[in-house]
Amino acid sequence: MRTISALLFIFVSFSVYALEVSPYRHAKITSGQWKQYHDLVVEELAASRRSYEQHHLEVFSDDETRASIAFTMPNHEAHPAWVTRHVVMDKKGISIQVIGYFAGDEKAFKVLFGQYQQMANQTQQRVNK
Repeated sequence: MRTISALLFIFVSFSVYALEVSPYRHAKITSGQWKQYHDLVVEELAASRRSYEQHHLEVFSDDETRASIAFTMPNHEAHPAWVTRHVVMDKKGISIQVIGYFAGDEKAFKVLFGQYQQMANQTQQRVNK
């Protein structure tokens, strides 16, 4: 019985992990996958939620992974979709990766993704000056 309890404790302890910034292999996902990840982010990062109604986005911040996750709201052209900006530090310095997923309109998603890529590039240029 003690062995089972110890194994359960270890499993529960290691099941608390950092939020995955790139949870899927491909950008095209299902609406169910979008909802599953959205629900996970809301559960883990609810305190950081910021709504931008005029842009039809809600954004969450994860200090542990140095990520900002922007989900489309139902009235956004690309919905359901999200874009993550993730800060990466290595020997070369600081870079910002942009990762995105969509279950809605691909053309609208490309526009949204391009806007976030442009913001990331501008931020990275300012940081690396």
